[in-house]
This record gives sequence, structure tokens and C-alpha cells, in this order.
Amino acid sequence: MKMKVSQSLLGFFLVLIASHSQVQAESVVATASKVTGNAYVISPSGKSTKITEGSEIPAGSSIHTDADSTVGLKLVPGATTVVAPNTDLKLSTLDYSQSGGDKTRKIQIALQKGSLFSSLAKHDGKSDFRITTPGGVAAARGTDWEVSYSTGAGLSVSCTDGTVTLTLPGGAKIIIPGGKITTSADGKTTVTGNLSQDQVNSIISTIEAAGFSPANGTTQGSNGAGTYNNNGQSSNPANISAQPTVSGNQ
Repeated sequence: MKMKVSQSLLGFFLVLIASHSQVQAESVVATASKVTGNAYVISPSGKSTKITEGSEIPAGSSIHTDADSTVGLKLVPGATTVVAPNTDLKLSTLDYSQSGGDKTRKIQIALQKGSLFSSLAKHDGKSDFRITTPGGVAAARGTDWEVSYSTGAGLSVSCTDGTVTLTLPGGAKIIIPGGKITTSADGKTTVTGNLSQDQVNSIISTIEAAGFSPANGTTQGSNGAGTYNNNGQSSNPANISAQPTVSGNQ
């Protein structure tokens, strides 16, 4: 009988230890740091509320900005985004956990139209920051970046430093290095070359204007432009011998 009790207690403690060692990320709410013009949050039930400074916006909510509006959002520790005018999006996932010195972040934003200026602190734990659009999914681990999408112009991704991975609807992946801008429309993806310093400054100043510190916005790339066809092959490989790269088929 004593042996059975001991085994039972042992099993209980093993389960307890396992539960503590596997820290699950918990959903958090985004907070509006700065708001200009008219912007609205739409709850999953369809209720629309005007966004003001300090508004808390939970995952599952949608955001709409008018033509005169911008909204700065603190998503999770180390991750921020600025919603540009004329933008519609959904905050699909906002998860964060910290156990000791280990941090885990997972952010997923569904961008239907408009632009986002985002900053993700580097070397601050495990990060999965994705912005999904009808034209592809942009993912970063630590950089300042801009993602824009419209039905007519397609998808545009600008990366000031580090890298952003763009996954196209057909599965092809493009690694966008710092100082680059990549556009995708009508089944063709073009790396349009280096960001100008004015473009870099625009991304950084937009993030700073919302009250955030950019991750790092000083690095520019050096590779020239290149174009990718529908098979995921570069039409100008000599011009992009280093990065960006494409893999898979579109």
C-alpha cells in the first residue's frame, strides 16, 4: 500500500514539474500609444468603438483607420506597429510568455488593405511576427519594416535592416535583406532595389512619431534589382548573387 502511495505521489510531482517546464504563451491585449484622426476597433461581435490613446485592443479585434488617422500600437513587449491611414486589419494573434530569462512572442496580423510600419526588438527571446496579406505573408525576427497592400498595386515589403521573409501564395520564399524593397503583383515578384535614405527615414520617423524606439534603422543593402518569374526563378541572377533569394515554386 505504501508503495502505491509513493508511486502516486511521484506521478503527481512529475506532472507538476512538466507543467511548469512547459510555459504556454498567453494572449495579451494591444495598447494604443498615440492616435491621430478617426480610427475604430471592431470587436469579433461587430461592435465598433473609436480608438483613443490608451485603448486596449484584444486579439481577434479588427482595426479601421480613416484617411486622416494613424494609430500606434504596443503589441507585446518588444513588438510595436503603426497603422497608417486608410488601413483595415485584424489582430489575429497576440501571445507572450516569460519564464525566467526566456521570452516567447507570437504576433499575427491580417492586413486586408493599407500599410503597417513595425518594429521588433532583436535578441529579445523567441519571436514569430507575421503580417499576412492576400498577396503573401511577411515574417520578421528583429527589424524595422513596412508592409503595404492594395488590390491594384499588390504587396510591398520594405526592410531597413536584418531580414524579412516573404512567402508568396504559391509557397515560394523570398529573403529580403536590409535596405531592400520587394513588390509583388499579378503573379510576378520584383526586388526593386535599395531603399533610399529618405525611405528608411520615413519608416523610422513614423515609428518614432508613435512613441516607439526603432529596432535599428541605419543599415542599407547593396544588391541591385532583380525579377522573379512564376517558377520562382530569377530573371537576373547575376544581379542578386548574394541576396535576396527565392526557393520553392509559386
